Amino acid sequence: MRHGKSDWSTQADRDFDRTLSEKGHSDSPRIGQWIRTSQYVPGRIICSPATRARQTAEHVCQEIGMSPTHIDSDARIYDAELNLLLAVLAEGSVTVERLMMVGHNPGFSDLLNYLCPENSTGRSMPTAALAIMTLDNTWIDLDENNGNLLSLILPTQLEH
Repeated sequence: MRHGKSDWSTQADRDFDRTLSEKGHSDSPRIGQWIRTSQYVPGRIICSPATRARQTAEHVCQEIGMSPTHIDSDARIYDAELNLLLAVLAEGSVTVERLMMVGHNPGFSDLLNYLCPENSTGRSMPTAALAIMTLDNTWIDLDENNGNLLSLILPTQLEH
């Protein structure tokens, strides 16, 4: 999942510290509600430590009934390129069947297009978008075209 819409008017000194906008605060829980009702609740959440990503993950946790203390923060996700995102997945997900990673573009769009090129070539992950995919290989053996995109859920598709 890409983080919700951030607030560009914030007084944050660094990009890392930008918070969610009002839209981000409303879209993120809606995605969490969809996850809960669609029964795609993750066994683990790995999240960028950037404020807006963390807030997004916390909103999702509230909706799916998971304590935010179970969010694993991984600094490598912030501003990560494709190869680093693949490494994060390979290292931390061996025993987890359903994983959710919360982070940023352009890395997340690149990851989606790398794993699921037939379903998503050239697709971008808008803010608060959630890609649901199955994988042909284990987390540690991910390679190009190892995924099948089931759905790309956007908050605009969901009822308020």
